[in-house]
Formats: sequence, C-alpha cells, structure tokens
Amino acid sequence: FRRYRTTGDQPEKGRGERTNQLALQLLEPLLAGPRPYFFFLHYMDPHDPYGTVAPFAGSLTAELPPLPPELAPDPQHGISGHAAIALEEELSSGDPARAAAAAAPVRHLHRAYLEEVAFLDRKIGELLARIEASGRPTVVLLTGDHGEHFGEHGLMKHGNSLYEELLRVPFLLRGPG
Repeated sequence: FRRYRTTGDQPEKGRGERTNQLALQLLEPLLAGPRPYFFFLHYMDPHDPYGTVAPFAGSLTAELPPLPPELAPDPQHGISGHAAIALEEELSSGDPARAAAAAAPVRHLHRAYLEEVAFLDRKIGELLARIEASGRPTVVLLTGDHGEHFGEHGLMKHGNSLYEELLRVPFLLRGPG
C-alpha cells in the first residue's frame, strides 16, 4: 500500500479511495475461494493533513470563517499538520488572547477531520458491502490506532499525551450470529 500513499502528484485528500481500490483487487480472490482468510487493511484517513473530497469536503466547514492565510489548506492535500502545531503553540502560549484567537481555527481543523471521518465511513461501507455480497461468513474487527487532540488540554494532533482523546478509539467486532 505504500506506493498508494502520497507520492509525487498523488493528493492526500481522498486517499481512502486509492486504498479501497487496491484492497478490493486483493480481496476478490479471497472472497471467491473456499479457504478462510485474514485480511488486514489500514486507512490513513482521517489524519493530517486535514481535508477530504466531495461531497464531504465543506460539509461541516463551509459555514465557518476561513482560516488565516498562514494556515490555509493546500487544494490537493488539505490543512497541514504544521498548522496544527502552530495552533498548539498559540494554545499553550500562556497568553489568553492568543489562545482565544486560536479557538476558531482549531474548530475548523476539527471539523475538517470530522469530514474525513464521514468520508472514511463511506469507504468502509463500500468494502463491507462487497464482503457481505460474497455470502462468505466473515468476522470483521474495526479499530483505530489513536485519537486526535483538537485543543483539549492545550494540545493538538497525537502522540503527545495519554489523555482520553487519544486513547478512546473505536473497537467494533462483528461476525455471523
């Protein structure tokens, strides 16, 4: 899957579509065969850079004020993780005015992230629909590897705390019966 991640002119936005295309190609022979199979799939949506594709892009962010120019999203890739780091510096500056000014852009990043969650929900649904259509009894485990900070505790992104925002992730298990 490494080559399907961002390389050269591949946009970060909507990378789950490329993941699904390859996953479905690899899954088809497994679904057609009689043997049990194990299939591991790792999506990088939602993740920084924050932003996704239509019809999800803008569904939660369109009514918000635009981001300041220094945090503006790249049209192909979204809002960079560097923007989140810059906002964390503002949140943790100790200056109440700077922290308050960061609140609107933080909300914008959070909503862009939630737009990615909606996009990924659609992609996972497409994959599960194909598995169900095969008629094969299948056990599916869906989990997240980490959460994300959006201003809670003055933090942004992940890998920087053991707060619940990072630890509480989905864990869904579904199988026949």
